[in-house]
Amino acid sequence: MLKPRSIVLLLLLLSPVLAYLGVGIYSLWTTGYIRWIWWWLPAGWSLAWLINWLWPAKRERVTASMPHDRHWTPRDEAAAAIVERYQKRVDELTPEQITNPHFCWDEMQALSLELARHYHPGTAKPLDSLTVPEILAAVRLASADIERWALEYAPGSRMLT
Repeated sequence: MLKPRSIVLLLLLLSPVLAYLGVGIYSLWTTGYIRWIWWWLPAGWSLAWLINWLWPAKRERVTASMPHDRHWTPRDEAAAAIVERYQKRVDELTPEQITNPHFCWDEMQALSLELARHYHPGTAKPLDSLTVPEILAAVRLASADIERWALEYAPGSRMLT
């Protein structure tokens, strides 16, 4: 929602531009020059559309390499490599796989099992050897990453809380 201060400032900034625009259009109308320049607006729109079509914007990948914190151990770096390996496999997936909730659930379970085997290599059931503080720490770190991602890439996310 726009605040009254923002509305007043926006009106004060736009009023001279709108005044000059109105006076300019009126003078073109009274002098008859509007018949000669009416086509500039559609031509500009067409040119902008053509440039947009021929020269598309570069799309940056959101899932670039993971930033490694300074406090990570070599074991954490190896775990990050496991996660990055799963991230790189996304390009090979079909839209049907990505939109299938069962496939996503299976992939999440496989990733968590592989990470648990990495951190607890000698156990038969690596997920059972996780402690409650380890699980809560993982949830906290994941939620912090999701919050950072949402604030950076989701428009209007700052207004949700």
